[in-house]
Amino acid sequence: MARRDVSFSEEPGGEDLPVMSGQAGHWVRRAHQVHNALWVSTVSGAVTPSQFAVLSVLAESPDVDQNAISRGTSLDTSTTGAIVNRLAQRGLLEMRKDPSDLRRNLLRLSPQGEQEFRELAHKAAHMTDAYTDALDESERHQLVSLLKRLVETGESS
Repeated sequence: MARRDVSFSEEPGGEDLPVMSGQAGHWVRRAHQVHNALWVSTVSGAVTPSQFAVLSVLAESPDVDQNAISRGTSLDTSTTGAIVNRLAQRGLLEMRKDPSDLRRNLLRLSPQGEQEFRELAHKAAHMTDAYTDALDESERHQLVSLLKRLVETGESS
């Protein structure tokens, strides 16, 4: 049986239905799978991309609370809390009370976390280069721009 990539018609009304291989969502999911496999094999099997995102926010903005990290990573607050706890247990984060609001914890990378972040950041940059190697520089910028637009449009609707 020949495989068709554009559409097929199996509905009683005979309208064409899209085939998975023609759907952007299918390729976004597959790209995510490839990214995760590359991450584990070339960056870290111990630190997930979401954990790295938290480390990245703290590397850029030390002494912030979990809500700021959540906003900076686009992760929900409960996921952020679980990640912060795991990273703190591994000694990669330090927590201290906010002197102006003792109910709030401020977070920063520990010296070990700073070292881990530097190593991971270099590996992640090399992985991204390998991941997008089939694209020229203009296409890489276009890919990021298109993905960003899809995310922003999806979040606003």
